[in-house]
Amino acid sequence: KSESAQQCDVCTAYYLTAENLSAHRKLHLNAYRCTECGLVSCVKRVMSAHDCAKRAERYSCADCDLMFRVLPQNKNGTSKEPVTIPCKGCDKVFHSKKSYRAHVVIHDNQSYPCPTCGKLFQWKRNLARHARNHRERAAGTTHACHACGKTFASRDCYNNHMRLSKKHVHENSETSQEPRLGDAHEQVAGEELQVPFLPSGLQLAHVRVQASQADASQESQASTRGERQRTVPGANCHAIKYKTDNSVLLFHIYLQKLKLKRHNKVNQKYDTIVIGLGSAGATAASTLAKAGKRVLALEAQDRVGGRVHTVQFGDGVVELGAEWLHGTHPSIVYEDVQRNNISLVPQEFYLMTYKSDGTRGNDVLINELEGLCFDDTINLAGPNMPAGFNITQKIQAHIKENYPELENDREFMDEVMPFLNLVVNNHESSNDWNDVSSRSRYTELDGPQYLSWHKQGYHSFFDILLNKYNNGPGWPTLDVKLNTEVTLIKWPKDSTGDVEVKCVDGSEYKADNVIVTVSVGVLKDRKTLRFQPELPPEKIKAINVIPIGVMNKIILKFEKLDLPRGVFYGFLWKSEDRARVSVEDRWTTQIFGVSTPTGTSNTITLWTSGTIGLLVESMPSDVVMKKSMELIRKFMAKVADIPEPTGILMSKWFSNPFTRGSYSYDNTVVADYPDARATLEAPLRDSAGALKVLFAGEATHPIYFSTVHGASETGLKTAERLLSNITL
Repeated sequence: KSESAQQCDVCTAYYLTAENLSAHRKLHLNAYRCTECGLVSCVKRVMSAHDCAKRAERYSCADCDLMFRVLPQNKNGTSKEPVTIPCKGCDKVFHSKKSYRAHVVIHDNQSYPCPTCGKLFQWKRNLARHARNHRERAAGTTHACHACGKTFASRDCYNNHMRLSKKHVHENSETSQEPRLGDAHEQVAGEELQVPFLPSGLQLAHVRVQASQADASQESQASTRGERQRTVPGANCHAIKYKTDNSVLLFHIYLQKLKLKRHNKVNQKYDTIVIGLGSAGATAASTLAKAGKRVLALEAQDRVGGRVHTVQFGDGVVELGAEWLHGTHPSIVYEDVQRNNISLVPQEFYLMTYKSDGTRGNDVLINELEGLCFDDTINLAGPNMPAGFNITQKIQAHIKENYPELENDREFMDEVMPFLNLVVNNHESSNDWNDVSSRSRYTELDGPQYLSWHKQGYHSFFDILLNKYNNGPGWPTLDVKLNTEVTLIKWPKDSTGDVEVKCVDGSEYKADNVIVTVSVGVLKDRKTLRFQPELPPEKIKAINVIPIGVMNKIILKFEKLDLPRGVFYGFLWKSEDRARVSVEDRWTTQIFGVSTPTGTSNTITLWTSGTIGLLVESMPSDVVMKKSMELIRKFMAKVADIPEPTGILMSKWFSNPFTRGSYSYDNTVVADYPDARATLEAPLRDSAGALKVLFAGEATHPIYFSTVHGASETGLKTAERLLSNITL
């Protein structure tokens, strides 16, 4: 590496090494020269915009003031005749048939509705593109950018992103981020520093010199040229000088990132690496750390909790994810609550129903029918059939026996049956109750099914697990790294040795074994998290078979709200009112109702599920807020005077690349594969039979799937398997 600065003899720019100077000079070899004035530039757009080019001959349009450098010609070389096509529906004039045909459809009053969400389109091609996005979101398809690693739920978003792909310069990617000037940069001995080239105008002209032997002549020469120089001293390194303040910041960022990359790439050995810090991951990591094992927990998000997300909102806390503890025995979550003297508030899922004309529904009857939806109806031992079919039969038989006057009341059935369908969907995170299997193995715990954490927040459970509750010190042998997305798990299949984990930030870690606790939705998206060697075919089959649904919340905040806490309000649509809802607002008819969280006194939660939940994720928050308030006031105007909201929170569990859904359920497909969850949970071993890659999470539990206590139990089981050295 040269000890002195290398200066370009064409543009007088300084470079650190001869190699960089040589690469720079190649730019001058491809320079453009103006034949009028002799101006030389490496950038073509500069040459085409300078004064000589502006004075070049131009051709004006006969009908307007536009100027052209080239006279428009036909294929035979003759000049084109100007074309003017007036629109018969308005006063616009077009100069091409293509633009006229694209415009004239506006006057046809013909539109094409989306069959999924009802959105209207004037052109079929736009509808086709929109429908493709629905299909890809429903299938969980993602499109990954190989340049920057970002993933997109729709092809349109991916294509829009790739139009900017020229900005994906890997060597310079650090320079586009916000500068961090807190630490000094450093030069690692024996390693050549490769400085990235920056755009013209911000290009570095730095000189690495001995701080004690600065060349005074170079400084005077720089001052003669009028350059402003700034020196950034580094720790145990030489001073570096730059032409502009922007260059200082950009080069300093590069050095900071280089230092971080070198630090992160150092291999570190642990007993176990836990990927994901949701309920399963936090339980597994804390259990192993409590036993003295050296554990590294890697979480891709900026928080602990996974699909449990407690947020400060309103005058308290709200839950964007899991909200209740479902049952008390046997539950390791409830045991931790008891040990730490945390009081939970039991809620009763009793629906106060309102019709779309503002009148009250028959609460007693509707709650009676709602109980039939979950009372030994889904967990049948008979043939595998849609749960909706069995529920409908049971409700009809119950009405015929106990309420014969309603048996032929079509209006009542049209109000109640769609509503109960939505209740089941929000319970199962499904799109329709006929997607759920009548042979689901889900089992409820004993005790109250809706225990609220109220002001404590569900995050208290994770503070308990990580030994941080009441200002606890944490676990000394547990390292937690947030914002660390794992991209590759390399495990020994036909050999023995450590498991290697590689992350997006370039860091690499080794361990005796790894516990994977990401959602089954993330496992389905195998572009995000890869295994080497690939997972066994039977495990891939299980991942594809087990469904993960979507259950989202819309939470509105008010200055003051006079509604009781912990109450559920159900919305019954009358047939004529439902028919009058516009196509673009039809998604509001798929919200079964609202509830009032116990953790605040001035918020309301609206519940969505299935494809409507996916649709709401993509909608602007101001539109969702406006339509949600119209819905609430339509049904509950006679209940209370509800003011305008002052804020909104929306969960987006499917759009989140680190969850890809809310929780799993048993659909009519998975019931035909009774061992799918056990297959997903089965660990991977090396050639000697040692445990290498283990799996935990709610989707791996055979009967408590979709719950926090089920996920936590799988994390505990996996950790105890490692501690007891079981080799089943």
